[in-house]
Amino acid sequence: MRGAESSMVTLKARPQDVEIDRRRTAFIVVDMQNDFVKPGGTLVSPAAIDTIPNILKLLDQSRSAGAKVVYTQDTTFDNDPEFDIWPVHCLERSEEHTSELQSPVPISY
Repeated sequence: MRGAESSMVTLKARPQDVEIDRRRTAFIVVDMQNDFVKPGGTLVSPAAIDTIPNILKLLDQSRSAGAKVVYTQDTTFDNDPEFDIWPVHCLERSEEHTSELQSPVPISY
């Protein structure tokens, strides 16, 4: 740290810690919706499920450091053309469209 008002913080990570400038850094969470990361989801991926504990740790550290947190999410609608390629998933306002990771205080898995 460069003094009491420093914007530099260190996040604990593997394989090594990461130093960030909390004023210029955002932690971006991409498509961590129930249909992709919760058992029973239409397009669930075991590899995505495995990332949840680390994402929760980094979310907590980022919030504690005062860094911005940004979420993206896949949103589909009835008769979405995407369903010609993929099964129905992430329908707007459905349980599968949401994510506990996007709540202000994430629920532990």
